[in-house]
Amino acid sequence: MRLFILFIAILFSTASVHAQESAGSLRTKIQGNRGEIQKIEKEIKEYEKNLDEVLGKKKTLQNSIYTLDQSRKKTSANIRLTENKISLTKRKISSLVDNITYHVNQIQSGTAGLAQALRRMNEVEDNSFIEALLQKNNMASAWTAVESLRQFQSVVGTRVKSLEQIKEDLSSSKESKEEETRRLSTEKDELASDKLVLDINRNAKNKLLKTTKNQESAYQKILADKRKSKQAFEAQMAAFEAQLEFILNKDNIPKEGSAIFNWPVASQYVTQYFGNTKFANSGAYNGRGHNGIDLRAPIGTRVNATLNGTVLDTNTKVAKHCQYGKWILIDHNNGLTTLYAHLSNISVSKGQAVATGQRIGYSGDTGYAFGPHLHFTTYASGAVKFKQYKCKSTGTVVKVPISAYSGYLNPLDYL
Repeated sequence: MRLFILFIAILFSTASVHAQESAGSLRTKIQGNRGEIQKIEKEIKEYEKNLDEVLGKKKTLQNSIYTLDQSRKKTSANIRLTENKISLTKRKISSLVDNITYHVNQIQSGTAGLAQALRRMNEVEDNSFIEALLQKNNMASAWTAVESLRQFQSVVGTRVKSLEQIKEDLSSSKESKEEETRRLSTEKDELASDKLVLDINRNAKNKLLKTTKNQESAYQKILADKRKSKQAFEAQMAAFEAQLEFILNKDNIPKEGSAIFNWPVASQYVTQYFGNTKFANSGAYNGRGHNGIDLRAPIGTRVNATLNGTVLDTNTKVAKHCQYGKWILIDHNNGLTTLYAHLSNISVSKGQAVATGQRIGYSGDTGYAFGPHLHFTTYASGAVKFKQYKCKSTGTVVKVPISAYSGYLNPLDYL
């Protein structure tokens, strides 16, 4: 029986002091990551609050610069947040690896210990055990020894199986964390691209400051010129669309209220609605109504595909105060096509397949936009046509997607 006690002690020994110190150090670092993540998340919320406040104010040169600065700071904070999440996940993986190693050693120790115990039993007690069986007075103690051995084997076997299950569970957790690390690394790369786009737009604003010589009156004149260009564009579009005919067959498109679209930007704040709104009836769209919705989006905000599909076309040519600026048109292969306009940057190309939620570009204020936002239009696919439009401001000719008015659909019916 002394051997049983000895080997059970060997089998179920705890991890070394060094391992305990390592685990303690990891826990401290993990707690540090969590604290930093909470701090950065609070910082990001403050930037978002500042952006919401300034975007609701009058469009001025100073507000425009402030908006861009806040957007850049928010993106930089997002990058730091993702870096901390990656670090936290890696440390969790390291902790899991240590735990797996410990349990593997326990399994090996248990298996080896059992074999050693049986060998020692055979070597030390074999003869005396057989003799005991032949002696009437020692029969009871002999069978007790047999039962003890059986119990010992059962306990060790159960322990080894338990450790193997723990190892399997930990390995599964490790794989999950490794997948999370890969996802976060991709997110970090995308955030770095976001920051680059914001830097590009900051340079554009610096150029604007130079052009206006930091004079608010010069900036307001630019806005006034955009309004005139917008009115000319809307009038020309109305003339084009009046020549088009399209009969909408609702059997060829998804049902209203089907919610098949994801929102193209993270914030779901609509600044202008579809159709004959009060703003549209004030003369803003030459009495035709708004052919899409406008979503609040500071310059450099990620714009994502609302549903998988194929890029029908893009426009990367920017003429001063002209049409939709930079835009992307996606056919979703279900009777619907979507337009994303006034972008600052485009990340996809004509003919490219895109997935739901995939980043396709960044919001901006190109074209006749009076401030940064995303213009989002939904068409019945069969109604979409293209028209070459000559910009009144520069004479530049650009391609523009148009439709008979009956081909414009309310995006909110599918969001």
